[in-house]
Amino acid sequence: MKIYLAGPMQAHGNYNFPLFDHAAEKLRAAGHEVFSPADHAREKLGSLEYIQKMGKAELEYAIRTQLFPEQITWICRHAEGLLMLPGWAQSEGAKIERQVALYFKKPVGELDNILLMDEPDTRHIGVLMLDLANRMV
Repeated sequence: MKIYLAGPMQAHGNYNFPLFDHAAEKLRAAGHEVFSPADHAREKLGSLEYIQKMGKAELEYAIRTQLFPEQITWICRHAEGLLMLPGWAQSEGAKIERQVALYFKKPVGELDNILLMDEPDTRHIGVLMLDLANRMV
């Protein structure tokens, strides 16, 4: 399945790359094709360290003129479903991505809570995402 990951990025100092990377890794290991905005940003702009050093206006320009239009296009043309990461409802971009997917009748899965990965007796976040992805099929 071709899955687009959506969630908050700009409100985090590390742009939430670790969560996007973890989710993408688990989904790819299960055989899914994943579009991660974190991967996309690194591919188009450079490393996380480089992105963190960009000026606010420069980064905003890159997001609005290059990254976000390409991401929306991928949702429209390729995505078979979206997986919403925790905190998505506070992200303007993620809310737009969700609306685009719903408009095109693509299933949207939602992961509301993150479990601590070292907490005993809890299911690994990757397993939860895979469960959601499999239910979207």
